[in-house]
Amino acid sequence: MDGFEKQSDFHMEAIIGKIIKADKAARAGMEEARQERKNADMTIAERKAAMREEYAKRAEEHIKKFEEFERLEADKDFQKSHGSNNRQMVLLQDTRRNRFDGWVEDIVSRVLS
Repeated sequence: MDGFEKQSDFHMEAIIGKIIKADKAARAGMEEARQERKNADMTIAERKAAMREEYAKRAEEHIKKFEEFERLEADKDFQKSHGSNNRQMVLLQDTRRNRFDGWVEDIVSRVLS
């Protein structure tokens, strides 16, 4: 082996060493990128879960407020209707009381005639 071959072998070993070093660095970079991606995916999943939970909580609160509002409105409507029905009942009872004797006389006179 002459000086040229020794020098050539030395350069080849140096080049192979650089390639191996670059490969190791690239693999480490890829692993780091994979880990960052995994962390990002977990962060996204956690954020999605938190957003879902917050949305469900707000929706439940909104439903409770709406139910309370609807119940109050239904109570108001019932009271209006109930009050109106009571007024009509009083008017009918007054009418019956005031006209009962006249109706009885009309019926008796029509039956007897």
